[in-house]
Amino acid sequence: MTEAKLLHSPADEGRRKPVGPSGRRVTRSRGRHARGRPLLRRRVLLGAAGILAVLALASGWVAWRGQHARNDLQTAGTLVATLERQLHDRDVVGGRATLLELEHRTGSARANTSDVIWSAAGVLPFVGDDVSAVRGLAAAADDLARHGLPGLVDAAAALDPDKLTPIAGQVALEPIRRAAPAVLAAADALRSAVTQVAALDRPGLTAVVRDAVRTLNAKLVDAEPATDAAVRAVTLLPAMLGADGPRTYLLVFQNLAEVRSTGGIWGAWAAVHADNGRLTITRQGSAGDINTRLGHVTVDPQLEALYGKRIGEFFQDVNLTPDFPTAARLGREMFRQAYGESVDGVLATDPVALSYVLKGSPGLALPGGRTLTAGNAVQLLLSDLYREVPNPKDQDAVFAAAARGVFTTISAGGSARGSALISSIRQATSEGRTLLWSARPAEQAQLAATSLAGGIAGNDGPQLGVYFNDGTGAKLDYYLHASVTASCIPTGARLTVTVSSTAPVRGLPAYVLGGGVPGAALGTFRTNILIVAPPSKGIGSATMDGTATPVGTGVDNGSQVGVVTVDLPPGGTRTITVDVVGAKVSSTIRVTPTSLISRVSADRC
Repeated sequence: MTEAKLLHSPADEGRRKPVGPSGRRVTRSRGRHARGRPLLRRRVLLGAAGILAVLALASGWVAWRGQHARNDLQTAGTLVATLERQLHDRDVVGGRATLLELEHRTGSARANTSDVIWSAAGVLPFVGDDVSAVRGLAAAADDLARHGLPGLVDAAAALDPDKLTPIAGQVALEPIRRAAPAVLAAADALRSAVTQVAALDRPGLTAVVRDAVRTLNAKLVDAEPATDAAVRAVTLLPAMLGADGPRTYLLVFQNLAEVRSTGGIWGAWAAVHADNGRLTITRQGSAGDINTRLGHVTVDPQLEALYGKRIGEFFQDVNLTPDFPTAARLGREMFRQAYGESVDGVLATDPVALSYVLKGSPGLALPGGRTLTAGNAVQLLLSDLYREVPNPKDQDAVFAAAARGVFTTISAGGSARGSALISSIRQATSEGRTLLWSARPAEQAQLAATSLAGGIAGNDGPQLGVYFNDGTGAKLDYYLHASVTASCIPTGARLTVTVSSTAPVRGLPAYVLGGGVPGAALGTFRTNILIVAPPSKGIGSATMDGTATPVGTGVDNGSQVGVVTVDLPPGGTRTITVDVVGAKVSSTIRVTPTSLISRVSADRC
């Protein structure tokens, strides 16, 4: 008993385990689990704390490197703007220095978003899309900086306008050819960047990241037209200037005194030979020279029904259609029938464009002691000449001398040089005063996407158009002024055309007045206004000065055409409205370039 008591003191009673019938102690599992639970909790908490610590460190790492990447990309955006200005100003040395810093910045941004932690963060919920998008932005910017922009800098150095201006009738083609690989690589890099960035715009992005993606994408898309233009320049110019064999082009001068859809009647012309960059005039003449040699020219029946047989019978009427490629093909066939030579293309220009090219020039000597300058070219060729030179053959001689003189000024490397010449050509092209068509389908396919093409569809797809054709056979359209407004209506679009005449009541010679309009005062001239609707759209009702007026209709190259005839007395004004059913107004509306720039405005539907 004593021993038992020593072994089991009263203090132990509360801790004794129960004894079963066999005398063995009963072990309860609950008690062991109860003792192990705190240990398990500690391990779980320690593990969770470790995970949280790792996540916190990873999050901080991502945030820290992300901030650096953000700063680099923002700086890169500023550098790109600087580079654009430098290339525009032909500062190639400064551009190369800017490009080096740009590559450093985009490379840093890419490195900061390309480690293992960033890659892992890209699969996390909530933040993964943003992390992946930022990483993709950095990669696209770096690819463009390293593989695209260097080509543009190299191209700017090679395509210096001062180096490309003809000297003694010779255009240096080798710099263009050397620039071609770099320009093509730049275009490929830009297209790749556009695809990369567009793919990053996915649902789930935060507003900040989504805006960054869309902003970069918009800038890349905006850069594509300029890059595409550079590609066309380096691929088309050498071949079209005879690098792969001689070429011949028909250069036509549109006389705006007698208006046609693409500008004016095709009067004076010149055949220009191009051989490895050397340009020479091989033949000159007038529309009358071709007309006297013509046979039969086949014309699309729909065009003949709309414009009459004249479009296939007279060289000066091929551009009754506003579709320059169609007019060029007809003119080329007429020239072939007249002289037995198939030209490789047709280039059209007008006196206003010539005045741009003559800026800075002391002027050109013309027959009769006249001097053609930038300031008097339009008035002299479209008005004064008809008043002072009554004989049409003598007029043709003046036009021929003006054409040859301007061609010589440009090809000889005179005052119209470098950036000034490029600027003049660009202005004329933007106004529709310089048009080009190639007889070679592959080349024409590239030209079709440019403002040089002059097609009804336009370089950005189907569009509305307003064009003017003289219906008097006079030379009064020097006095034609026009404005065009496009607005949205429930059924489509409404075009409002206001035309006015500033012709004097008296003092104009009979040659300028032409045959006149039967039953109207002398000096009244007739204008046929063409409204061209995009394919699948229709021509609706029309009014003239608020009163319903007839609309003739037809089809030109698949587009619906409406025709409203207007008679304008000296000092008169008419306002015509024509509804185009189902059409949408865009910012692009083609209008015949007259002697003065037509005012054009448009809503957006």
